[in-house]
Amino acid sequence: MFPRAVRIATIGGIDVRVDPSWIVIALLVVWSFTRRFQVSYGHPLALALALSVLAATLFFASVLVHELAHALEAEHRDITVGGITLFLFGGVTETHVEAQRPRDEFIMAAVGPYASLVAAALFGLLATAAGYYGGTLPGALADVFGVLGWINLGLAIFNLIPGAPLDGGRVLRSGLWALLKDRDRASRWAARAGQVVASLLLVTGAYQVLAVEGALVNGLWFTLIGWFMFQAASAEIAQTELRGLLRGRTVRALLGPDPVWIPEHRTLAMVVDLLAADTAHRVFPVVDEDGEEVLGALNLDDVRDVEPFDRAFRTAGDLMRPLASLPAIEVDAPLEALLELQRETAIVRVMHGPELWALLTRTEIARAMLRLRDLESGSRRRIGVMRRRSDER
Repeated sequence: MFPRAVRIATIGGIDVRVDPSWIVIALLVVWSFTRRFQVSYGHPLALALALSVLAATLFFASVLVHELAHALEAEHRDITVGGITLFLFGGVTETHVEAQRPRDEFIMAAVGPYASLVAAALFGLLATAAGYYGGTLPGALADVFGVLGWINLGLAIFNLIPGAPLDGGRVLRSGLWALLKDRDRASRWAARAGQVVASLLLVTGAYQVLAVEGALVNGLWFTLIGWFMFQAASAEIAQTELRGLLRGRTVRALLGPDPVWIPEHRTLAMVVDLLAADTAHRVFPVVDEDGEEVLGALNLDDVRDVEPFDRAFRTAGDLMRPLASLPAIEVDAPLEALLELQRETAIVRVMHGPELWALLTRTEIARAMLRLRDLESGSRRRIGVMRRRSDER
């Protein structure tokens, strides 16, 4: 999800990573705290800057605690956690599989805001205790703890808004899931609610930018959050549709016509036009001189990267990727397993026992998935038409 993220720690076996975009929010948070402690609380610039660094550190620790609550609860329920990533819009906990019961979904979602409420109460107590002692330093610390208490309270309340990808959206999904007995429908409803919330944030942000004096920064921030939420909710709808498309299907569903088989001794100049004419495939089996044994895979993109002059002197065998070096999957394996495997490799060989059935690239898999989706959509439309005609009769 975050390919540029860097691991900074491991807590309880869970990797904690930081995406480069996090640096932007870190600087904005320090700047915001500095202005607040200097202008609103009257602290000198040097002290305000020191307090802002402390407050920013505690703020991100609070975000991490929120995500750790999600992650630890997921592992408690035997759901493997891929890690926690801090990024521009806060934090996200990545899991390899989803909850299998509405109750698990509800608890995993609610525990994050609960952790933020506990943090808010803890900071409130610390602020009260520090303020009780009086003096410059305790008073300054009381200001920091008080601000963090309110921020964590706001974080908990905001995350409970019923719309994906917020925790409240997952709580909503768990309730709809339990009511409708259909996780996919519940996911779509929760994501649609998230799009509504995101649209309201976008409208609010635009209004502040255009009509409210001095609210440019807040307006831009609302707009950015709204944009991110809308994109994430839309991605969740797409993921739900993909999950429904994959359910019950195997790798066999993606296989089409067989590609051209290329003898290993054939020069690239002799085969380049032949390969380009086969628009259904991007990778082709390379066989021995007798045409009986598959030796490797020839990628059309690799052929095109060879200079035209050199193609007359290089053969398919020179450029092929050895068959044994390509990861394999059984033709009757779940389609989800193929999609997971293709993230790690450019070419996958599809096997039926010891026999090679197909070679698939990411591009071919994507095309086949689109065809499968179109067929599924057409089937649903035909069923809808038949039902309407039946009702009319």
